[in-house]
Amino acid sequence: MEGIPATEIEYELTSLLTVTVIIGFALTFLAGFISARIAKSAEIIHAGIVAGIGVLFGLLFWGSYPLWFNMISFLPTIPVAMFGWIRC
Repeated sequence: MEGIPATEIEYELTSLLTVTVIIGFALTFLAGFISARIAKSAEIIHAGIVAGIGVLFGLLFWGSYPLWFNMISFLPTIPVAMFGWIRC
């Protein structure tokens, strides 16, 4: 009985995580945009709060993913949300 080769599993996992990062950034941008748009004042603070909540939520799953995924997904989270504020 043969299974799927490890290299194929790693390639599929990397592809899936890459798509997950792209979707996550798009949703973070949208959340920053919407929170800044709804806020009547201090829009950047609201976008920052949304980004902070996203980072805190992501830290719950820190050990579940490879280090490269954690770094790529967490480091730009706050700037991406802030960019949503700028585009508001």
